[in-house]
Amino acid sequence: MKKGLLAFMLLTSSVMAVEVGVKLGNATVKDKDSGSTNLDAYVALYADLLLPITPIFHVGPMFELGYGSKEKGDKFVYCKTPTYSGYCKLSYVYTTAEANAHGLINVTPMVDIYGGAGVSYNKFGLKGTDASGSSVGYVSDESANGVQAYVGAQVKFRGVGIGLEAKYKKVSSDRIDSVFVGTLNIFGDF
Repeated sequence: MKKGLLAFMLLTSSVMAVEVGVKLGNATVKDKDSGSTNLDAYVALYADLLLPITPIFHVGPMFELGYGSKEKGDKFVYCKTPTYSGYCKLSYVYTTAEANAHGLINVTPMVDIYGGAGVSYNKFGLKGTDASGSSVGYVSDESANGVQAYVGAQVKFRGVGIGLEAKYKKVSSDRIDSVFVGTLNIFGDF
């Protein structure tokens, strides 16, 4: 049993590729009342584990942690925890953690197209900062599970690459309907 497990680990480590990168772009959070918030910026860190099924088709899991925000201006607020009332600068904050099933096709040795789907945990909130720059906590926040699907294309050369990706996420929230994310991806293969 130990020899079989060791052989499996050596085989998969020699054929499995690991892609690690950063995604930079924009996200739009759509409310159920038909309003939406375009975030000022969105950034995510991700890792793919790709196992070749054929010479041109690879599959595996992909994990991602993302963050986006938008400045909402100065407003008078009351926070319960910590207790604070007064004017503060508000920022709309979106965070996410995802686990996806990922598939990739090598169109040419340098060009890939890919797609996938998965589940996520998402948090949306209004974060307050007082005049001194100290956090006063969240004025409001909401957590929701989600499901997402994405597609993209990338070009790589000697273990580094760049690509574009579009993602649609549906969330199970009373207030938020969905999130659309468009990113430029910069990555390395190991």
